[in-house]
Amino acid sequence: MKASHFSEYDEATTLRYERVLVTLIGDIGPWRDRIYLVGGLVPRYLVGELPEGHHAHVGTTDVGLVIGLALDDEYLETYRTLESNIRAAGFSWNASFQWKRDIDGFPVTIEFLCETTSVRPGAIFKPKGESTGSGLGAFNVPGAQLVASDFECAPLKQSDLTG
Repeated sequence: MKASHFSEYDEATTLRYERVLVTLIGDIGPWRDRIYLVGGLVPRYLVGELPEGHHAHVGTTDVGLVIGLALDDEYLETYRTLESNIRAAGFSWNASFQWKRDIDGFPVTIEFLCETTSVRPGAIFKPKGESTGSGLGAFNVPGAQLVASDFECAPLKQSDLTG
């Protein structure tokens, strides 16, 4: 459920999304170097410590990840492994590019985004069609590949997830 006002976000909600991100990065295998965080959690890592009296970023309603696509035939098994690792981390397929997991009784969604010329912008890209045997898909967003050229590494610390 998307919040309609900043007052509907709270720190506990944001921490649930961060826990999902940490779990996913820890369990995604070789893909961890090919995904980039985008969306609502990003300001938290770019800004860091806020000056006193400033309100924190309101939060997020999903974890958005741009995925660097593997297009060569040698990567067919890699997509199966990615899906298997996502499922092993406790996520279930929610929609063509979304996966969901409950954290503390609340549903948390991750979304995979990509940029490709294989499908029109706004369509869902399925790696190698259905021949991978994978249900994995990514929402095609023009400009998404730019994250690989301009990103900050802000490692998550376990202390960020307690509280």
